[in-house]
Amino acid sequence: MESSKFSKHITLICISLFSITLLNCNQISEGQQRRKFEFLYKMNNHASLLSEYTNGISYYKDLDFYEGRMKILYPDVIKMDPIKDWGVSRILKEKFLKTIDDNLLTLNNFKQKQFPVGENIRKEYDIIVMNERVDYFMKELNDAISIVGKE
Repeated sequence: MESSKFSKHITLICISLFSITLLNCNQISEGQQRRKFEFLYKMNNHASLLSEYTNGISYYKDLDFYEGRMKILYPDVIKMDPIKDWGVSRILKEKFLKTIDDNLLTLNNFKQKQFPVGENIRKEYDIIVMNERVDYFMKELNDAISIVGKE
C-alpha cells in the first residue's frame, strides 16, 4: 500500500517536473519567436509601403513624390532594432536599406532622362527594375516570416 502511494507521488513529481520543464522551454521559445515576428511584421508593414510607393510610379511627376516618401521611410527603417542573437534581422534590415538606396540611385539616374510630364513611364526599364528589386526583397522577407512560423 505504501509502495503504491510512493510510486504515485514519484509519478506525480515526475509529471510535474516534466510539465514545468516543457512549459518553461516553450515560453522561452515563444518569447524569442514573438520578438522575431514583431520585428518581421513591422518590417513587412514598412516594406508594403515601399512596394505601394514604387508600384505607384506612373508619371514623371510621381518621382518627386516617391523621393519624398523614401526620405520619410528610410529613417523609420534605420530605427528598427535588429533582434539580439538573430543575424537574420540585421541582414534583412541591411537589405531593406540597400533596396531603398538602390531605388533612389536608379530614380536619380532616371530623372536625368527628363521625360515629358504627362508621359506614362510605368513600363520604362528603370521603373521595372525598381519594382523587381522591391518584389525580390518582399519575397525574402516573406520567406523569413515563413521560417520563423515553423520554429
